[in-house]
Amino acid sequence: FIIMAGGESMTFGEARDEAADVAGLLNELEVQPGDRVAVMLHNGLDFIRAWAGIARLGAVMVALNTELVGSILQSQIERSKARIAIVGERCLQSFSEANQTSSGGYSVEKILIAGVFDDATHTPNPTAGVQRMQFSEWREAKPYVGEFAKPSDIACILYTSGTTGP
Repeated sequence: FIIMAGGESMTFGEARDEAADVAGLLNELEVQPGDRVAVMLHNGLDFIRAWAGIARLGAVMVALNTELVGSILQSQIERSKARIAIVGERCLQSFSEANQTSSGGYSVEKILIAGVFDDATHTPNPTAGVQRMQFSEWREAKPYVGEFAKPSDIACILYTSGTTGP
C-alpha cells in the first residue's frame, strides 16, 4: 500500500489495523468524532498512522507545517481549537513554545510525541503544564470499532501559506 523512500512500508491490512489502533488511543484520551487533533509530523509512517487514525475516529486532523515557528505557529495552534496534538520529536521544541498562550496557559492540553524524546536533553521545558505521552502507545490501544465518518464530515484543516501571514 505504501512504500517510503527510506524503505519502510505498510500493507493495506496494516494501515486498516493501525488506523483502528490510533483511533482507539485517541478515543481513550477522550477525543470524539468532530474534535480537532493538531498534527506536526515530518513525512513517514507515523504521519500516515496519525492521519488515518484521526480519520477512522471521525475527528479532524489539523495539519501543521513542520517548518513553522513562533507567532504564526502559535496563531495556527490557537485557531485550530485542538486539545490534543501529535508532534514529532524534531518539532516538539517549536510546537511547545508556540503552544503557550499570552495569558500563560496552553492551547493544547496533551501532546503525543512521535519518536524518542528525553526531557533531560530539552531545556528549558516549555511544556511543564501539558500532559505528554509517547505516540507509540497506539500499539497497546484497544482498536476503535465505532462508526466510520460520513462523506460529508470534515476530515482535515490545512492552513495555506502566503504573503498575508496569519
